[in-house]
Amino acid sequence: MHRHKRAEEVYVILGGTGRVKLDDEILDVRPLDAVLVAPEVARAFEAGPGGLEFIAFGAHRDADGGSQSKTAGSTEARGEAIGAE
Repeated sequence: MHRHKRAEEVYVILGGTGRVKLDDEILDVRPLDAVLVAPEVARAFEAGPGGLEFIAFGAHRDADGGSQSKTAGSTEARGEAIGAE
């Protein structure tokens, strides 16, 4: 999971299915869903059986925190278990 101090992000699901955890709320996602996430909200993705592809959009803010491990552009969630912290 990660969060930001100032930058909101929009995630658009391109393919596959899965779940997104936003703080304590878990939502199912599928292709063409868009998820707007406020900066302070912690977020994590979990891929379904066929994988999950999404693209993230957001303004870059220097020293904004978060533990971004993905690069800009299309990304595939690798199936980390949501709720296992």
